Amino acid sequence: MRRIFLVAACLLIFALAGPVSAAQPDQQRFSFTTDPYVLAECEGYDVVEQDEVELAIVTYFDRSGDVVRDVFHSATTGIAWRTDTGAQLATYRDNGGTFTATSIGTFTFTGVHNEWTLGDGTVIRDVGRVVVAEVAPGDFERIFDAGQFPEVDPCTW
Repeated sequence: MRRIFLVAACLLIFALAGPVSAAQPDQQRFSFTTDPYVLAECEGYDVVEQDEVELAIVTYFDRSGDVVRDVFHSATTGIAWRTDTGAQLATYRDNGGTFTATSIGTFTFTGVHNEWTLGDGTVIRDVGRVVVAEVAPGDFERIFDAGQFPEVDPCTW
């Protein structure tokens, strides 16, 4: 028993002698309004959306100070409208989805990715988990998904 205690004590001393833990995460917050952008090109008009974005980015480091992952938490709200009449078609929110980028080139989206509430009360929601990997510089491939991702056609709103 004494030998086990001695080994445990030595391990504890070695653990305390090295770096105790990774560096504190770096946190940044941003808030901005997007420029209006074309969500869909329809017959004779476009559907345009503009969003208000609240973004928190937390960067995590390993014991060497290298970036392990970035986690983006967002809360976005917006509106979509027709360019020919100016009529509002839907409100938008992402409901605080989370995006995680790792140092090994994988990107994971979780939560509600997109949610539009149409004028008649219909809700169209993309929700779940999607993992994308960088298979070549600038070339990405979806390697996993689970959830519901309905087809969205703003021209029918």
